[in-house]
Amino acid sequence: MAVGGAYTALARQRGFKVPTFRGANAIAVAEQAMMFVLALAKKTLVKHESATENHRLFPLFADEHRGAMLSGSTMEVIDVGSIGSHIAKHAKAFGMRVLGVRRNKDRQDPNVDSMHGMDELHAVLAQCEFVVLAAPKLRRLPGCLARLNSPR
Repeated sequence: MAVGGAYTALARQRGFKVPTFRGANAIAVAEQAMMFVLALAKKTLVKHESATENHRLFPLFADEHRGAMLSGSTMEVIDVGSIGSHIAKHAKAFGMRVLGVRRNKDRQDPNVDSMHGMDELHAVLAQCEFVVLAAPKLRRLPGCLARLNSPR
């Protein structure tokens, strides 16, 4: 029986051994994240809406209709853990430069070009065309989003 959240703490408190499968779905989540990055870069939704509304994008290769190239661009991966490392690996396969942000910047990752601490979040953000938030624990999410929204 799988348990999570408050049930996990209660089960452990009562002496049950609770297995966790940390990173078990990291590859699937990383692939999904890269699918979204590609969809944004290639303006898939804009082109789909245009096609369903019978609106022709003309000229097709005008700057406002052209998708971005992943190769040569920079991605920031926030919270480089198991999922973030796989995302970085896929980004590198596309020829992207990958900058990582995590609480402990001394823990390097072979798929990340340079690792930074959370205090450097905005400085790294300014260098990137793409940002992926790979924080698996929702309790860290509000603090991270607050840092992203705070003016510098």
